[in-house]
Formats: sequence, C-alpha cells, structure tokens
Amino acid sequence: MENSIKAVLELGRAAVIAIENGQITHMNSPAVALLGNDCIGKSPVGLLPDHLISGSSTCCTAAAVVKDISYCAQVKIIDGVRYVSLEENKLPEASSGLLNNAMMADMLSTLFNIGLAIDRVNDICQPKNKMQSDYLAILNHNYYSLRHVLSNLNTSISLRDGSLPFRFSVIDLAQICSDIVSTVSLLCAGKGINIEFSSRHGEILAYADGEKIERILLNLISNSLANTPKGGKISIGLEKSGDTAYISVNDTGCGIPAHNMSRVFSAYERKPDLSSPDSFKSGLGLSVSRALAEAHDGALIIESREGEGCSVRIILPLKSRNFTVFESPGINYVNSGMSLILTELSTVLGSECYSEKYLD
Repeated sequence: MENSIKAVLELGRAAVIAIENGQITHMNSPAVALLGNDCIGKSPVGLLPDHLISGSSTCCTAAAVVKDISYCAQVKIIDGVRYVSLEENKLPEASSGLLNNAMMADMLSTLFNIGLAIDRVNDICQPKNKMQSDYLAILNHNYYSLRHVLSNLNTSISLRDGSLPFRFSVIDLAQICSDIVSTVSLLCAGKGINIEFSSRHGEILAYADGEKIERILLNLISNSLANTPKGGKISIGLEKSGDTAYISVNDTGCGIPAHNMSRVFSAYERKPDLSSPDSFKSGLGLSVSRALAEAHDGALIIESREGEGCSVRIILPLKSRNFTVFESPGINYVNSGMSLILTELSTVLGSECYSEKYLD
C-alpha cells in the first residue's frame, strides 16, 4: 500500500483495516486501538465478522459487532484490496438527554387516548356515510403513523438501556416471509409495483423473536416501496446455508447516493426520499432494524446501485448463542397480524388502507 494512502487513512476517526490475499496488510491508529497492534500479516477470520471479509461486492454498508460494540461498517474493494471501515454507532447526545422514560410514557398514553377516541367516534357513526368513512380512515392512518414513530422511539430507548423484552420461540421464516409479502401485495395493489417472494425451501425453522423479525422485514419493504417508482419490482428471497438464514430485499428503485451510504444506519438521521435522492426525511427504521438483527446475533448488509436500486440482506443465525436445542418440536409462533403491517408501512400506504376493511 502506498504511503499516501496510509497517510489519508490516518486522518479519519473510523477504524480502517486493509485486507489482501486473506491477510491484514494495514491498520490505521483507531483500528490498532480496537484490534491490537499484532494483527498485521494475520488472517482477519475471528477478528472481524464473516460478512465483512467475504463476498464479492465492491461497495456495501453493513451492521457489525466487534468486541461487543456495534458499528456501521463500510466495505470497499479497490484494486484487489478490501478496505473495512468501522464507525461506532452512537445515539446523539441531545436525543438521549431530552427523551426519557417518563416522556415516552406520556406520549404513549396520549396515543392510547387518541385510539380510544377514534373507536368512540366509529361507534357513534353507525351506519356511516362515505364522507364519515373517509375521514375515519384518515384519522386511523394518522394514528398508525404516530404509533409507528413512538414504537421506534420506544424500541430505540429500550435497546439502549437493555430493557427491550424478547420472546424467542420456534418460527418458520418461510411462512413469515410468504404471509407478509401476500398481505403487502394486497395493500399495495394500486401502486403498480410488483412484489414477489421466492425460496427454494418450503420451511426454514429458526429460534427467534418472530415479531422482531417481522418488524425488520417490514421496515426494509417499506423503504423499498418508498424508493421504487410505479412499474418497479421488489423481490424478497429466503435462503439457508448451514445454520444461517439469509433474507434479501431487492428493489429497482432510485438507490442511495454513495455519499449518503455511511449515514443509513444512523439514528435520528435524515433518510432518502424518492422524490429526490438527495432530500431526506427523519426516521429510526434502519437503526432499529440493525439493532434488532444484532440482538439475534445477526446483521444487516446494504448494497446500493445508485439509479438502479438497493439490495438489503438480513443475516440470521437459526439458533441463538444462548440456545442449543429446540425447546419445542413444532412451530409455536403466530404472526402479528394486520396491525403490525399497518403500523410499519404507515409512511407508504394510502389512507384507504386504514378503513374498516383492513383493520384488525
């Protein structure tokens, strides 16, 4: 490696590891501080997660846990050298100081009261005329949109302080993916976007929190729907290799500009909007999804082809690190139903989807 490249790498605060021919050839100072100064010439296997040191993609962003610390990882392959850049995921100080459990409880209480009021109005307006039905659908849509925001905030806070409950059980990933795609396709029929699911496996059993896996998948589908124009395509795939499952969400949308790739997992960042790839809207979805995947000892990998689309993979071990034998001989998880789908897709669905026809 040229000295000029080494000098540039030393300027950054992120840890950068260069890998060539299966060996670590260079580490900048932050990388040495993270992994130690005796790694040059050694294999990166065991030091870095496998998904960062394998694969042929020349540029991708992925979630990674190194020494129990969560990082946003950038992987680039230039002239046969793989550069892995690790930047620690941290919540902004302002968010952690201004939003506490008491405030969260107040907002959730308000959301509950709004939902209760909508139910009362719905009971009063019986039978309803078209105008009343349309306005109730708009009210329901806004209720689910607020619920989505507060759900992500609550999850983010709970992940940060370690209080988020997980309910692990035996789930069938193929059934979850198939059910979600079938329902989302129905809700999005008017968008003119082809949504399909394919897998060579009739069943893939995993020991995981089914509701959390559904949330991750729905968030990725929501992002694809927001960034895929009419006539586009979203493909969800499910594969298995050994004790690991791979759920992929591929779209033919606008993609993410290269200069924004390092920000996609950032909490409270502004996220890309289809109307303009350089305009952003706030959201916690990918940050929460990354954290939920990591809580399953998994990861998210995002690859973008600007102007062509995105490919996102959920890497999910079929057994948790604290689990050795299936506790149940059969599947004991029932999907979360329409309520979760309407919540997670509230930013991309029209108000017509929040009529009595679709509500649980």
